[in-house]
Amino acid sequence: MYEEIDEIMFDTLDNLFKKTGMSPSEIDILVVNVSLFSPAPSLAARIINRYKMRENVKAFNLAGMGCSARDVYKRQLLRTCTRK
Repeated sequence: MYEEIDEIMFDTLDNLFKKTGMSPSEIDILVVNVSLFSPAPSLAARIINRYKMRENVKAFNLAGMGCSARDVYKRQLLRTCTRK
């Protein structure tokens, strides 16, 4: 059902990891913003499972909020990352 989005998303991430030399296991925070739909399972979950990321990755799924999502996630990210 999500073949097209998976192809684009995973191809982009494969290239990003290759170009940066970064491993998916090095990711601490994953933010996925989708304006048009809210898939289940979420795109963040699909990414975490595909790349076998660590269980303690902080994942944020922002769906249906358009450009305003950036403000929401910045505030939430700051709150989450400053808590000990």
